[in-house]
Amino acid sequence: MPRITFNHDYNHRWPSRAVTAFKAGWTGSVKAEVAEAAIPKYATAAPKYAKVLADGRLPDSGRGGKLARSDDADHVGAVVRDQVLDGAGE
Repeated sequence: MPRITFNHDYNHRWPSRAVTAFKAGWTGSVKAEVAEAAIPKYATAAPKYAKVLADGRLPDSGRGGKLARSDDADHVGAVVRDQVLDGAGE
């Protein structure tokens, strides 16, 4: 499915006479039929990642953005015993 950005409002009429409205500024994946009809006048093809910074990097999503490495945390995978809960030390 092609990914496009609508530059103008576009109403796509399907063979069943149903209409799907796309608002200007919307970016997303659409069926090939919609892309073929809309791209000449109402839309442009969008890159895979629509928001790219000037230096070519993707913006930080605010969801961490960093992969965990093996040396990130010393306690990962370690067995931790709580004396109160599991009777450790008895």
